[in-house]
Amino acid sequence: MLAHAAFARLRLAHFFPELPVLGPDPKDPGVGRRLARKAILLVDNWEYDDRINVGEVFGFTEVLRAKKDPERTRSVTIALGEMPAKKWKAIVGALGLPVEKGMTARALIARLGKPAGREAFVPGQSNLLFRTRAPAYRIECTVRDRGGLSYVVVRRSP
Repeated sequence: MLAHAAFARLRLAHFFPELPVLGPDPKDPGVGRRLARKAILLVDNWEYDDRINVGEVFGFTEVLRAKKDPERTRSVTIALGEMPAKKWKAIVGALGLPVEKGMTARALIARLGKPAGREAFVPGQSNLLFRTRAPAYRIECTVRDRGGLSYVVVRRSP
């Protein structure tokens, strides 16, 4: 996995240099524009993981930093199905995360080890929670019964 210092410098714009980066829009506080995926949108009051964040969003892919520490990325979320394979492969490659879209739970466990937890919020999919030690990260993988791995969240552990 990527060292914390390098993780802290990750920005979504690094992976989408062809897209414009647009600032927050008071007329769109919920950032509905992100669903169009025509630009990277900056957010400055984004609640996630029990904290207020700043960062960048593109669809459901996000790079977030705590508002109290706006220079250091703390969370990267990758919605694998909403971008070309070249893009998500670049992001997971930069993270040093050995995952592929469509992987089964069994394949993820073979690569990442025994999960620290498993949750099922909706029928047909489950979330596997993995933890790394050095460097310390929490990795959440959403795996659909049909279609496999679709969503990945990597968060720095305190």
